Amino acid sequence: MNVGNRVRSLSVVGAAAMIVLAVIISNYIAYTRNNVEFVVGDVVPSYQTLLKLQQSFLNARRELFAHIIEHEPAKMTATRQRFDALVAELNEGMKEYAESFIDDRDREITTNTAKHIAKWQELTGPMFAASTAQNKDEAYRMVQEQTAPEAAEVFKGIAAMSAYYDERAKHAKGSIEDGFSELLRIVIGLTVALVIVMFGLGEFITRSITRPLGALRDMVTLVAKDYNFTRRATGISKDEVGQTQNS
Repeated sequence: MNVGNRVRSLSVVGAAAMIVLAVIISNYIAYTRNNVEFVVGDVVPSYQTLLKLQQSFLNARRELFAHIIEHEPAKMTATRQRFDALVAELNEGMKEYAESFIDDRDREITTNTAKHIAKWQELTGPMFAASTAQNKDEAYRMVQEQTAPEAAEVFKGIAAMSAYYDERAKHAKGSIEDGFSELLRIVIGLTVALVIVMFGLGEFITRSITRPLGALRDMVTLVAKDYNFTRRATGISKDEVGQTQNS
């Protein structure tokens, strides 16, 4: 192998190592991007929806109590209308959330929460009727004994939905961190291996050039001393150095 090919082989090894490293990095970036897209595309919007659900439910409960303490029919009617609008907003939010189920567990938690919301909404009907009829004590009793326990279940359900997304977000974050840690280890390992290979190959190429040059130098020195032009250097390679000697 001539000197040019030896040097080119060093470049080929370096280029191949860079290609392998680029492929590995690309694969890890693609894997990490999936987790990032999950967090940005699913987790964050779901958190926003859950926050709206909780706020709508809190406001609806506030209007529920406002109806009980109110005695003017016109104001009670306005309170009931605000309540109905908030409940519609709550149900719409549940539908919106249902469009982004992650898995069966998420579906189960959400379905169970929706059942409690429907049950709570059903129980508010008789309470509003009693309150509208100015039977405030009975309406308050219904709230304490019927709608309040069901409302507690709704809050538990929304909290469970949020907790589940917390868990999924932490898992995604852990996967991203693990992926980058693994990538860092691989890059460091490949870099160290590449340095060792390149150093070894460079040393081999250097010696393959300097040794025959040294032999040729020694031969020329002897010729200069004894003027014996029949001398020939031994152990010289067949590359450009050997061709120079033979010429």
